[in-house]
Amino acid sequence: MHPGCAYVSAVIDCATEISRKRKIKPKEVEEIVVYVHFMTLLMDDLARLFANPEWVKRFRSSVALNFYTPFNVAVALLRGSVSPQDLTVERALDSDVWMLMEKVRVELMPGLLLSTLKMPFGARVKVKLRNGEVLSAECEVPVGAAGNPYPAEERFSREASGVLGNERVREVIRTIENLEKVRTVSEVVDLLCKC
Repeated sequence: MHPGCAYVSAVIDCATEISRKRKIKPKEVEEIVVYVHFMTLLMDDLARLFANPEWVKRFRSSVALNFYTPFNVAVALLRGSVSPQDLTVERALDSDVWMLMEKVRVELMPGLLLSTLKMPFGARVKVKLRNGEVLSAECEVPVGAAGNPYPAEERFSREASGVLGNERVREVIRTIENLEKVRTVSEVVDLLCKC
């Protein structure tokens, strides 16, 4: 459901839920603790090598941030979601995002045993504010993953309307809903191309 790796989907879902409860300002946050699956922890360690502003500026690439838990948590808390636009170099270098990222600590989910491991990559995010308030959310199965469906039309509308326009998006959805009536793939492709 998110542009990032599946390993960070539950993390984004948790942070998005917290952002709906309260608007987060980086300066009011004391710390953010994210409890994750061990595969997410390993991936996060690998992404950390390339998840810094200097790398993003030098190579004009934010691809490592796609896999980096602190980035995804910070963006979701500040913006209420993570979209492909958040991975553009300009938006990825937002100083508020980097300020909040510095407050993120990623830890192994307590009680997670390899013998009880299931495929869903759940997560828990806890934000401690300087005033003592604690905001938290937990997600067992990320939105859009097996067991927690998300309407594809809603996601497509949200992500594509800025490129195709609302009317074209509605036309694409109608066409896909009646796919059995489409004679060739090029009809669908033509609708998806920005002409």
